[in-house]
Amino acid sequence: MVHPYRAEELEDILALWEESGGWYRSTMPVSTRMVEVALRALAPPGGWRLSLGSPRRAGWVHPDSGEPTGFLYASQEPDVSYVVPFLRGAATGPETVVEMLSAAEAWFRARGVPSYLVDTPSEREALYGPMLRRGNVLWHRSIYRRPSGAPEGEVPPEVRPYSPGNARSVEALARERFPSGAPKPDPVPFLAVPRRSWSPLPSGPIGTRVWVLFRGERPLGVAGATRFDVGSAAELAPLLLSAEADRDSAADLVEAPLHWLSTLNVPQVRASMPSGLDREERALHDAGFERFADSDVVEVSLADAR
Repeated sequence: MVHPYRAEELEDILALWEESGGWYRSTMPVSTRMVEVALRALAPPGGWRLSLGSPRRAGWVHPDSGEPTGFLYASQEPDVSYVVPFLRGAATGPETVVEMLSAAEAWFRARGVPSYLVDTPSEREALYGPMLRRGNVLWHRSIYRRPSGAPEGEVPPEVRPYSPGNARSVEALARERFPSGAPKPDPVPFLAVPRRSWSPLPSGPIGTRVWVLFRGERPLGVAGATRFDVGSAAELAPLLLSAEADRDSAADLVEAPLHWLSTLNVPQVRASMPSGLDREERALHDAGFERFADSDVVEVSLADAR
């Protein structure tokens, strides 16, 4: 029987994350420390909370013989709500997933949330089947990773740091690569506030930096990276390339965020690309990224969930 997450279950859920958070642990730029901080905020000892009003995050545990076999984290955000399940391999069947999803959906409905997202790896059958029955695939994505280390060569003068004056050009490039209604190439967020625009967050050892590729004064591409937590991996995003950007120029652009991350001793960089972005995927390959996982991002409408 699924029950709400309790503070005394912290160590058990952290062990579940390390053992079989599995697919999510290996594909998201999230450290164990970030998970621990999120869980402590979810259910502080004694029920004390820093936040005011109704909490925007919740969790549910599925135990079996006293050990958790599944955990579901749910977050209500202003522009996208989502769930992230931790599943203990073959020990967690579809019925467990459905029970946890039903608890999360009741919680979302009580808060007026119309829909939620979940990143669904095809190899996790216990999750994939129930999700496809409940929702619709928004897009298929491929996930890449690259070891840390500075790329060869220097960043050329045609690649410049993003500035507010570039905003309209970058937004036009985003519309070109992602027509109205198409999803942007962000992964489903987890333990981080979703990005609401292409503008960078404050730069530094934790934050985002973005660079723009120019031909003369005309932007032909944008690339950036976010480091979420000291000691954790980082995410390469956004990455958008105009059809006018040649292969060498694209490689120069990708080198800029990689050079920055190399100065921070980030152990690994991940990137996520929806299907169909051939130019961007080729630039990742050229920069030494290797494709290692695929998933479907599924949206569940709570008016239709069953």
